Amino acid sequence: MAVASYLPQTLQERSLDSECGIKGTPSSLVEVIEQRRDDEASYQSLEGRDAEIQVTAYFHIAVFANSTEDKASNEAVKAQFQLLKDTYALYGINLSLGGISREVNDTIAVLSVWTLDETENEILGSTVETEDYWKRTRTGSYETLHIYFYEDLIGTAAFCNFAKPGRPESDYYLDGCHLRINVLLGGSAPYRAYGTTLTHEVGHWFGLFHIFAGGCEGEGDYIDDTPAQTVTSADGTCPLGTKDTCPDLPGTDMVNNYMDYTADPCRDTFTPGQHSRMHNVFWAVRSGK
Repeated sequence: MAVASYLPQTLQERSLDSECGIKGTPSSLVEVIEQRRDDEASYQSLEGRDAEIQVTAYFHIAVFANSTEDKASNEAVKAQFQLLKDTYALYGINLSLGGISREVNDTIAVLSVWTLDETENEILGSTVETEDYWKRTRTGSYETLHIYFYEDLIGTAAFCNFAKPGRPESDYYLDGCHLRINVLLGGSAPYRAYGTTLTHEVGHWFGLFHIFAGGCEGEGDYIDDTPAQTVTSADGTCPLGTKDTCPDLPGTDMVNNYMDYTADPCRDTFTPGQHSRMHNVFWAVRSGK
């Protein structure tokens, strides 16, 4: 197991618009996917699998004591949630807003120390104060989505835990999505404040990998209708149909896919295969059916 610890850095040492913290694909989830590929191909014909997924989402906002009242306001969070809800509704996933909490605490407002299992892409822990924050804001089951926004997140702009097979209830507090406030819809991050950064992260929560996973070799993201590609940077362009980073393989780069790294305004779709994957992983791992 490869473990990384993210420690405080100065703003000069990193980019404020750095990408999602997910690296590679988690082996335990890949094993489930490989075992259930036949189910995935026909999930709509399986009992219960064709039902609309129902997920309650809770937002937790942590800000500095000197932050203005309108920073990541409830109105801004509700607008972000509505975009998320409208997007996932297109794929048979119905999100409802369970609540919005606000933590005014200079220590909690920066996710400054967190330990990551890089093999499973799983947060293992943080400081005592931060873990207490996660525990006291956690409610619901493994089917409940918790989304945390911070003034700052060390090491990346956003991170979200995958569905982990066999996760014990005692560790549910470690499950969730973590993002910088500047990538909230209407935030200040260049090319990253149009609301689809959260769509991308929640895609991980539902079991989707980056579409550039593996580059031009291997199984990639384990989905057949996302052509192999390498990563697309968020430079503000949308080279749909013209960028082909794996020219020896079928298809061009799907830079408009939510699970690419292209700029927020470019991302507007999941494929049928990703739709199927999200349902299959939810029923198999999060719901356990």
